[in-house]
Amino acid sequence: MDRVMHKVGLHGRSFIPMILGFGCNIPGIMACRTIENPRDRLTTVLINPFMSCGARLPIFVLLAGTFFTANQGLVVFSMYIIGIFVAIIMALIFRKVILKGPSGHFVMELPPYRLPTIIGVLVHMWERGRLFLIRAGT
Repeated sequence: MDRVMHKVGLHGRSFIPMILGFGCNIPGIMACRTIENPRDRLTTVLINPFMSCGARLPIFVLLAGTFFTANQGLVVFSMYIIGIFVAIIMALIFRKVILKGPSGHFVMELPPYRLPTIIGVLVHMWERGRLFLIRAGT
């Protein structure tokens, strides 16, 4: 996602706040704390309100039902897509005009992964299953 987000002018870590913005813009904006560069963080905060949150859906449905009686579903879907395109355009404008400068690279260190042993999986399943039955029975 870092490569795609860089083409738009955003940091790779901007993807999760943008996705969270579809549920609610406040957690999406709060998730911007993970972005180190202040310019990238501010750009993400400024375009996050363009992501259509769930609270806007009844308003979209009301407007589509009032003005577009034939294709209501298509109109509501178009409002979501238009919001995404406007966010992309605004991100490009912010990065080129207001918040100039290079965007940082997304580097994430991952721990070495190992396959679990059968015994370890069985012991963990037994402990979790026993704990569930104890809690469910009381």
